[in-house]
Amino acid sequence: MLHASRFTLHTSRFTLHAGRATGDDARYSLLATRYSLLATRYSRLETGLRRLIAASLGLGLIPRRLWGSDAGAGTFGAVLGAGIAGVLLWLQVSWWLSLALAAAVTAIALWAAIPFAEGDPGWVSIDETAGSLIAVIGLGGIPWVVALVVARLADIIKVLPGVRAAERLPGTVGITADDALAGFYGLAVGWALTALL
Repeated sequence: MLHASRFTLHTSRFTLHAGRATGDDARYSLLATRYSLLATRYSRLETGLRRLIAASLGLGLIPRRLWGSDAGAGTFGAVLGAGIAGVLLWLQVSWWLSLALAAAVTAIALWAAIPFAEGDPGWVSIDETAGSLIAVIGLGGIPWVVALVVARLADIIKVLPGVRAAERLPGTVGITADDALAGFYGLAVGWALTALL
């Protein structure tokens, strides 16, 4: 990764003689300036990519555009998770592929939200996408739908044990953990319902 802080460390290598950069120093100064510009561009690109992913490919930004608030952004993220899970169900992939995808999206959620971890902004909804994917691992039919509903309600209402406490964890772990736990509650209900049917 390129960082602007590395530019600062490298600039200490060149010196000015009588107020002017000479020979190698002038070339190094030019390279250091270019490196700094490249690092800045990379940083902006990385932040933009993280924002796009953290907003569930932009879906978490829709409520603010529609009604000027982030209320409901998590549901947009959950809908993305349900859509992905629906495609997996339609393709009849094995439960372990669903598990692997849910784990991957959870890891991506932890990474993508790093720059936005202060205060858990409402538009960050990739955690709800991950929670929805967790909720339906290996399920189908009515239990699949019930698991999604339970997971979403567990995240919104936060009355089930541990969900509110998970949200208070620091940084991206707190942003993601409550939704993952809500997803596990949905998964448990879905599997219990599958056993009863």
